[in-house]
Amino acid sequence: ERFVITVTSLANDYLPSSWGYYSPTIVAIFTFFGTFGFFSVLFLLFIRFLPLPPMAEDKMIPPQAAPRAHCSPRPTPMTDQATPPSRDRRDDRGPRVHGVAASFRRPSDVFKAAERIRDLGWTRWDVHTPYPIHGLDAAMGLPRSPVPRLTLLGGLTGFLTGCLLTWYTNSYDYPLIVGGKPFWSVIYPFPVLYECTILFAAFGTFFGQFIFNRLPRHHHPLFELPQFARVTDDAFMVVLEAGDPRFSSPEAARDLLHSLGGHDITLVRD
Repeated sequence: ERFVITVTSLANDYLPSSWGYYSPTIVAIFTFFGTFGFFSVLFLLFIRFLPLPPMAEDKMIPPQAAPRAHCSPRPTPMTDQATPPSRDRRDDRGPRVHGVAASFRRPSDVFKAAERIRDLGWTRWDVHTPYPIHGLDAAMGLPRSPVPRLTLLGGLTGFLTGCLLTWYTNSYDYPLIVGGKPFWSVIYPFPVLYECTILFAAFGTFFGQFIFNRLPRHHHPLFELPQFARVTDDAFMVVLEAGDPRFSSPEAARDLLHSLGGHDITLVRD
């Protein structure tokens, strides 16, 4: 079999080794080193606009380091004498209200609170936990994530791209007979098809979660809450956003969270 493969391949004189020794041209040399430069530029841009700081350092940042700490008041616990907001969620004392946040001590408490808020018809709210809680998505009434659809679309695109690439190179642009095999089939280029499928599926997953999670977002109003740092340790938090149609006033949201067992109820401003 090795004799048949080697002899029939050399007989067609398609092997570059039969043409002479390879010596790179100036274009090939600059292209080789240019790939390193291109990768370095993309890597530096990635770490510049999408930094990955350690979580321990984030929790050590004081509230005074917030981007607008010098011009916006710090969040304070709500009281019964809070001034009701106007129609556009603003009051006379500060910027626009983002929502109302409350902390919970146990996963069962935040789970029951999520079910209750879902049943009341809230649509713009969120739950923050230090670790995934099984069944919390259903308790919040969240639909199935659309990211797997982009993963499937990326995988199909990668498979078709691999087929087109192998067909063009082996059957159209540079036809090469190896051991009497056909110029192209689905069998022998399987490693290329597999790798292209995995690569494009990973791209679909990566960019899909960035798009649907609205990332990158370098600042969020919750970052200014001192108790929000505990969400990465042992605390649980529910946030009712002011953009929800059921958000009539901060006092009503406070009463709802208080009735669900929340504590450290805080008014969050943008």
